[in-house]
Amino acid sequence: DMFYLVGKRALLMEEKCPEGTHSMLAVKLSVEKTLEILDSSPESGCDIACINSPNSTVISGTKASIKTLQQKLKLGDHKMSLLDVRFAFHSAQMNDILPLFSQIAESI
Repeated sequence: DMFYLVGKRALLMEEKCPEGTHSMLAVKLSVEKTLEILDSSPESGCDIACINSPNSTVISGTKASIKTLQQKLKLGDHKMSLLDVRFAFHSAQMNDILPLFSQIAESI
């Protein structure tokens, strides 16, 4: 079932999520510090996508919002890495597939 769901999710993303519109940025910051930065920039529209460790957080958002956030983080001399991904997994970009994916998951 898991492989089936992973495949269906990939197909839905290909069909419903515009490729290249969103991005992900890994930052060497705690989730608390990341939230402080995001809260001080509510206009950015970025969100926390993943907490990898106590000092490693992944942020997601549109390409433009991630670029703006990168510039802000560079001013603070924060270490970061733009992730080379086709979609912003664990982000609001996936919202369009959730209803269909839920139906598929409930049907098995």
